[in-house]
This record gives sequence, structure tokens and C-alpha cells, in this order.
Amino acid sequence: MKHKFFPNSILQCIVILLLFFGFNAIIVSTLGFFIENIDIKITLNFLISCLCTLTVIFFLNKKKAEKLNICFKINNYSLLFFSLLLVISYQISISTPLFKAILVPLFNINIGVASNPFENLFFILSTVIIAPILEEILFRGVFLRGLLLKNSAIKSILISTLLFALIHFLPAHIINAFILGVFFGFIYYKTKSIGYTIILHITVNLTSLFGGYINYKFGKATIYAITDIYGGLSLYIIFFSILIFIYSGIKITQLTIKPVTSYKEI
Repeated sequence: MKHKFFPNSILQCIVILLLFFGFNAIIVSTLGFFIENIDIKITLNFLISCLCTLTVIFFLNKKKAEKLNICFKINNYSLLFFSLLLVISYQISISTPLFKAILVPLFNINIGVASNPFENLFFILSTVIIAPILEEILFRGVFLRGLLLKNSAIKSILISTLLFALIHFLPAHIINAFILGVFFGFIYYKTKSIGYTIILHITVNLTSLFGGYINYKFGKATIYAITDIYGGLSLYIIFFSILIFIYSGIKITQLTIKPVTSYKEI
């Protein structure tokens, strides 16, 4: 059976992603003539690039008499609760220590002097609101949905997650985005709704900001020991976060959610 929804193949998803980068290059060059503030420029560039890309997808599907019909509904609050615990504990116990202690020195990333991440309004707006919503619509609501029409769940999740990770550019960020993207893809596959993944994505980014703030207040920018991450309480914070991570993972696997067998009507 021929599926009309666009994109529904790896090649089509790659074309759309290249289109996004094309919009990105044009818009950032144009904004450079009018806006000097780098944070405002980055925020507007991402917002406009995503909206332009989604507009193209909308009209291509409209031409084929297809509807996007992106679902935001949340029905299983137990799943959402334990998923939130999982991503928060992952960020605190695994992601931040991994990034600070291993990936930063491995890729020779200059993160500069620790600063207060809550001082920049546009950075917060972009990180906590704009990016999570638009990225989930594009990569889970469009790419993953389309790929599931013609591919296995594992293949679809891995491909859409890889594309999602690549827009984060820096190798250290790509690794973390891929790990989280696989989980987001799994949740979308089980629920057919990006309402879950948007909330999870917002929570992940917000947790990163709080982690950065704790590091700014009590830790050190340059990590020589695990206690440099969150200060004197680092070991306790990481240990209890790992316990919560394991417990949440067990609870999620115990939850019975009927997997989607067809995505034709999404």
C-alpha cells in the first residue's frame, strides 16, 4: 500500500532536514542585518526556520489530501510521572556528570566560566519553550510518525533520533540528544502522542538549567573530581538520582501500554 503522508521515508526526512538547514542559513544571514543580540538572533532563527519547514510539510500533505493530525493528548499519567522521574534523574546522575567530567575534556570543549543560566531571558525562552515544542512536532510528530508507516519501530526510532541528534551540532550534545531521543521515540511509539514527549523535553532542558545553576552556585566549571559537579553534596545527589533512575525504569517497563499496530489514522 502506498502511503501518501510526507515524509514517510529516510530520504524524504533527510530532504526536509536539509531544507531546515537551508532556511536556517538564509534566516540567520538576514537577521544579522537587523539584530545584534546573539541570543535574540539564535531564538528567532530557530523559531522561523522550524515554522517555515513545518509550513512546507503542511502544504505538501495538503496537496496530497493528507492531514498532519498531530496528537497532544495525555491519557496515562502514571507513564508520564515515571517518565519524568526517569529523565530528571538521568540528567542529574548520568548526563551532567558524563558531559562535565568526560565529554567536555574528551572533545576539548571550552565551556568558559560557570554562569547563571537563568539570567538570559531569551535563552530560557528558546531552551525551555520554543525548542522542545517545535523539535517534538518535527522529529516525533512528523518524522517518526511518517517512518513508522513503512519501517519497524526500532528502525524508525533510531533514524528519527539520529536526525534529531544531528541538529545539536556539538559531539557531546549529539550523544546526549541521541540517548534521550531514543527514549522520547519509544514513548511516542507507545502513546501516539507528542504531549508526553513535549513535557519530557521541557523537563530535560529545565533540569539542565537547574543543574547549571547548581554548578554555578556550588560547583566548578573545570571538573577534576566528581565533587566539583554539584559541590560537597555531589556524591549524595548522584547516588540517590541513580536509585530513582533505576526505580523509574522498572516502573515504566511494568506499565502495560498496548503498542500501536497501525499509524495510518494518526
